[in-house]
Amino acid sequence: MPTQTPTQGERNRAARGDQTLMSAVGRAREALHGVAAPGAVGGHTQAYPVAERLVTHVFECLLPGYVGWQWEVTVARAPRSKRVTVCETHLVPGDGALLSPEWVPWAERVRPEDLGAGQGGTVEEPQLVLVAAQNLSQGTAERQSELIPAVCECCDTHGFIVPVEIRQEEKAGVTRREPDPLPPPLVDDYEIELVDPAELRAEEAVPESSESDSTAGETSSDDPAEQAQPEAETGEAAEGAR
Repeated sequence: MPTQTPTQGERNRAARGDQTLMSAVGRAREALHGVAAPGAVGGHTQAYPVAERLVTHVFECLLPGYVGWQWEVTVARAPRSKRVTVCETHLVPGDGALLSPEWVPWAERVRPEDLGAGQGGTVEEPQLVLVAAQNLSQGTAERQSELIPAVCECCDTHGFIVPVEIRQEEKAGVTRREPDPLPPPLVDDYEIELVDPAELRAEEAVPESSESDSTAGETSSDDPAEQAQPEAETGEAAEGAR
């Protein structure tokens, strides 16, 4: 659908601004009362036409921390109507407004003036290097100490390969520093000795056999039959004496 070209009169009226809308300062301020905090709207600074029957009013912003910012309220009216309608309200930065610095990626935040003499630029982390699993097998610590510097060009010291899972069908590893030594053993203040139950049963099996032999000899002397025989001999001797 072709757009109708505005006439010269319409362009002149748009440049001058709609007098009804240009004078609607109070209506624009009322629209900010429901948006801005109490005391955040300052004086009216200007009003400029945006298009035919479309005007924007600008107010000073008094919010703490918003130096140079300003409130803008855009109003309009229908043809042959004196009723002012609020289109939108927003807070925008003006000339000399206090703005946050432009976002810079983390990798680019170190500037030349931040580096001292002898300091390089962006380098890779030497402590964390991905190593292909087929290039470095997991062997002994001595064998890995020989292989890691040959595979990892940025490894200054010998490290230990640690397996990590990247995908289900792929495996890799990372080199890291030597693990810290294990903590010393705990000291037992009560001097409790831990004994293997199997050893304890083996030690108890030997005394039981010797004790059974000794007790067997003792019980033989205490047999009632043997004790009765001397009593019988004593009775026969007594009869002979008679």
